[in-house]
Amino acid sequence: MTVVNMDCRAGMKTLASNSVDSVVTDPPYGLSKQPKIEEVLKHWLAGDDYTATGGGFMGKTWDSFVPGPLTWAEAYRVLKPGGYLVAFAGSRTVDLMAMSLRLGGFEVVDMLHWLYGSGFPKSLNIEKATGDPAWSGFGTALKPAHEPILLCRKPLDGTYANNVLTHGAGALNIKGCRVAGERW
Repeated sequence: MTVVNMDCRAGMKTLASNSVDSVVTDPPYGLSKQPKIEEVLKHWLAGDDYTATGGGFMGKTWDSFVPGPLTWAEAYRVLKPGGYLVAFAGSRTVDLMAMSLRLGGFEVVDMLHWLYGSGFPKSLNIEKATGDPAWSGFGTALKPAHEPILLCRKPLDGTYANNVLTHGAGALNIKGCRVAGERW
């Protein structure tokens, strides 16, 4: 196994086509101010990336928007046929992440969820904002409690059987993921 730790856009350019078994990534979620989606799609459908303005999470410009289709097209290029890509996403921008992945060539196969009980709502307290106790308990955002995870795949080269025998990719080890324990 080889782990490459660098900007993925530069790192993937150093890799041969069809050479990677899988990609697991926690890319930028793009949780800053949402741009006009029509503008984003105009860029994406024209084949170029949308450049977001704004600071992103905690002021980080690299996190101001989800990666565009050109980034995912490079991941598509390096993955073997049938190779899986797992991408974490934000609950507010998972739709954009999925669209960008699809435009990059991927099939969205399924969605997983990372559930957690920590975190705090980044919500405006309406009672404090209005000074009116009638609005006690009202806010503007839910507490984050999950992160969606997109399970995507580069299309198969023929059948599943042909693909796994030829490229060694395209199947998930379901048995290896089972949780041991008593069945109810």
